Amino acid sequence: GCPGGGAPRAGVLAAGLTSDCAGGGCAQGGPPLQTDPTLTVNRLSQLGGVTLAGLIVQANHQVSGVTVWPGPALAAGSCDRGTASNWGDPLPVGGPCAGWFPVISAAPGTVVGGGVGQGVLVGAGALELAGDIRFTGVVVALGPVRFRDRARVSGAVVALDSVTLSDSVVVEWSDCAVTMALIGAARPAEHPQRPWVVLP
Repeated sequence: GCPGGGAPRAGVLAAGLTSDCAGGGCAQGGPPLQTDPTLTVNRLSQLGGVTLAGLIVQANHQVSGVTVWPGPALAAGSCDRGTASNWGDPLPVGGPCAGWFPVISAAPGTVVGGGVGQGVLVGAGALELAGDIRFTGVVVALGPVRFRDRARVSGAVVALDSVTLSDSVVVEWSDCAVTMALIGAARPAEHPQRPWVVLP
């Protein structure tokens, strides 16, 4: 449901070497690809009021190995947020899982081979998105990430290692998708305060 446009930013921001599709055209943004060698775990360690490590610990779903087909899951007509393969539903707009933006923590070596999802996908190591996967939101990769086949990401990709895009991949910056994913992935944080009241 996000319109195109927004302030021009990189579709892929990576600390390591980035390999675009032959002839370019896979990544879209302004610039499509941006290499930033100062991008480190420390720079990503604080995401608003939560650390990256804390976000991983509080992830809605933990996945590993080959995840073939994530997609929306329903229970009695409502979005079943407890199903590990339910990563929300960017399409259709207004569907039961359209407002579900989970945080998904992917173990090193995870391969996502198709399906749909939205929210924040954190790869703790090497991560691969392949097949017909369509993801809307933010992909954060702590290891090398590869996009192949017809994988499509609308939002942003931030990687601390190399990024490889090939085949008919599309990665496009979307300010709206990033904002919706981060708001939807927000976690409550304890506000430190005194547990007592000073009486006169």
